[in-house]
Amino acid sequence: NVHLRSTDRCLKLYCQCFALSTTCGPKCKCQTCYNTSIHAESIEEARRTILERNPSAFDDKFRGMPATPSPYRVPPPPPPPPAIHV
Repeated sequence: NVHLRSTDRCLKLYCQCFALSTTCGPKCKCQTCYNTSIHAESIEEARRTILERNPSAFDDKFRGMPATPSPYRVPPPPPPPPAIHV
């Protein structure tokens, strides 16, 4: 992951980590990065703003790229319970 813009603080969709709903890590080349766990409120605010403008903004932006688990990713709903036949 390569991030070179310092003014957006990695809270824009050009940042692969942000677009994948993960935080930036040590392999990123960020400068003044806010896409970290200590900036959770800034991340959520940026995501809300982007999703208000484009509800599918985070859908498969970087398809096929490995994603790391993030506390900001919304988990899928659990499967329905099995049907009980009596």
